[in-house]
This record gives sequence, structure tokens and C-alpha cells, in this order.
Amino acid sequence: MSSQNYVFQDNQHDTEHIRLSAIQDEFDPDSCRRLSQIGIAAGWSALEVGAGMGSIMSWMAEQVSVQGKVVAVDINTRFIKNTNLPNVEVRCLDIAKKKSWIPRASMYAMLVTYYCTSAIGKRLLKTFGNLLSQGVG
Repeated sequence: MSSQNYVFQDNQHDTEHIRLSAIQDEFDPDSCRRLSQIGIAAGWSALEVGAGMGSIMSWMAEQVSVQGKVVAVDINTRFIKNTNLPNVEVRCLDIAKKKSWIPRASMYAMLVTYYCTSAIGKRLLKTFGNLLSQGVG
């Protein structure tokens, strides 16, 4: 999927903000619950692909505290808030085109939104899965 084919790229600012707000209102509670169930904690490394407005990125940054790190990736980062958090790195790129973005360190928690419904996204899930550690330690 190239940035020219990104379905939400050309939306007007207000329309896109409304769409992203609705997505986080609908899915954030469940995402936070699931991440809490896996035990996200201080010192963990976490990855969010498809960060939207950064609400989950910010929540994960709180959970991993300053001892941990969150990498947030999105094809369009203009709506991401709290980009100045000390334990957050925001990357603006098309993950289907640029393979070198993948963090070298293992991740303990990962949230991939929307993107992985595409054929390219499904292939990338294997790569993402390889980043996940089998436990803290």
C-alpha cells in the first residue's frame, strides 16, 4: 500500500479528526484492556502501528514508564498528540514500502490497527510477531 493509495489520506482535516476520534472512542477501551491483560508494565518496549491520534501510544507510554519505550508508527502523524513524551518515538512512514523502520530490539507489547486487514499487512504480521518476546527478562 503506497501513500498514494492510503484511503484516508485526502480527507479534510475536520473529517479525519472526527473519524480518528470515533475510532479511539470505540476501540481504545478494549485495546487498553487487552494490553493490561498481557501485563504491560514498567520497562517494557511497545510498538503501535497505525497510531492515529496517539491515544494508545500515550497510554502505553504511561504503562511502560520512563524505564520503557514506545515506538508509534503511522503513515500520517499530523494528528498524533503528546509527541514530546520522553519515552516515545514517533515515526512517520509507509511500513509497506520501508522495511528498515522495524525496531531492532524485541517488543513485549504490540498493537497493530487497521493496516493488517490488507494482504501486505497480513504478510507484515509475521515480521511483527518475530519482534515479540516470549516474556520479560
